[in-house]
Order: sequence, then C-alpha cells, then structure tokens
Amino acid sequence: MQQGKIRVAATIDNDGDCRLFLKVSKLDVKAECAFWGHPDQFKDYADALKSFPRSLSDCVVTELGEEQRGSCQPYLLLKASCYDDMGHTVLQVITNNNLPLPYAQRLEFCIEAEAASLNQLGVLLAHWDIEQTPEVVWEARIS
Repeated sequence: MQQGKIRVAATIDNDGDCRLFLKVSKLDVKAECAFWGHPDQFKDYADALKSFPRSLSDCVVTELGEEQRGSCQPYLLLKASCYDDMGHTVLQVITNNNLPLPYAQRLEFCIEAEAASLNQLGVLLAHWDIEQTPEVVWEARIS
C-alpha cells in the first residue's frame, strides 16, 4: 500500500552549483520546496538511512535551510524514526517557506513506511547521479 512519495529533481549549472527541487506528498497533502545545494547534499542522510534503524531509539535526520522567518531559503526536515516498541517506522516531514505574513506556509506531516522502504530511500539517494538521472522518486511502502 502506498503511503507517500518523495520526488527530488536537481539541475547543475555551469559553475557546478546544484538546485534541488523536492516534492513530498501523502494522500491529499503535498509540500514543495527548492534549495541551492551540492550534488551530494543527501549523502550522509542516505548512508544513515541504508542501515536504519539500529535500535528503537534510532533516528536519522536531514535538514536543509533553517526554520526562521525572513531566512533567504525555505526549510525542510526529513526525520526517520521508530514510533512504537514494535519497531514501526515513520518519516516526519516539516517544510516552511520562511516568508513573512500573509505569505507564510508551514506544513508538518508523517509518512508511515516500513524500515526496508526507508532503507530503499537511502540506497536511492546514495547512488543518485544527478547528471545521469536528474530526478528520483521514492514511494513509501507498508504491509
């Protein structure tokens, strides 16, 4: 059963600067944001996700930007964690465009996903070659 989806697209300009476009969705909830980064922006997060969870208290987090109104970049948090003693896992998503009122948008939601599905997200991001494949898509799965 599909629970949610992450679509990450990227472009690299002539100077080697990388523009990342993220779309994260769950049923009728969708968050989109764009960031300047580098081609291996998700490497540490991806490597940690590949072996997640190591324990029930394990969590793997990546943050892009900072959550502060008036910041020049939006904010994104992706946090994988276990939410019960049975080891069920979830991906918490927070986005904030950091714009002033009345344009401010902050969204927080969770995507249930099997640990193996989150491991697949790690593999996908770890092996992502932006120049060869400008977009990757991951779909969360649960039994």
